[in-house]
Amino acid sequence: MKLVDNIEILPYDIAYEQELDMVKRLYEESFPLEERRDWKKFLHLLDTEPRFRLLLIQKNSLTIGFLSSWHFETFIYGEHFAIDPQERGSGIGRKLIAYLWNLPRREPWVFEVEHPNTEIATRRLNFYLSLGAEVLDKEYLQPPYHEGQDTFPLYFMGTGADPSQTKFYIDNVRRVVYGKA
Repeated sequence: MKLVDNIEILPYDIAYEQELDMVKRLYEESFPLEERRDWKKFLHLLDTEPRFRLLLIQKNSLTIGFLSSWHFETFIYGEHFAIDPQERGSGIGRKLIAYLWNLPRREPWVFEVEHPNTEIATRRLNFYLSLGAEVLDKEYLQPPYHEGQDTFPLYFMGTGADPSQTKFYIDNVRRVVYGKA
């Protein structure tokens, strides 16, 4: 689907396998180890888990970003979203998120965001708030992606999400995404 003139959003399939090197680079550069799974596990999910989806963001047919998400029956969990540093600030991310969050018949989106303890984290939080997202849980603890790691404090946010369903969203994300009860 075309977002703007030279920007496209493409659902990943095997035809785009060569684009995974760029996705891996962005994934590992954009997210600290405690906020991402091992790349081999990412690829395994992509091959075996139908709820796990990957969107490629391309500009002039070159991958400049990605969004990974989990599609539940009643909501979507946005797990990782990254735009190439050279393209950040150009409005591409804002257009993509606004487009996805405003599709007809869309499900609520939920996601995790770092506490605003640094300038970049504050900018990231303000980015989502400016698009209409709200903080659903300020005390949320992300389960660890890796054995031996501790939980990681984040904000649990949503758009179109019913705040009274926050526990339901979190319980499902913990169970399915992180394999925690």
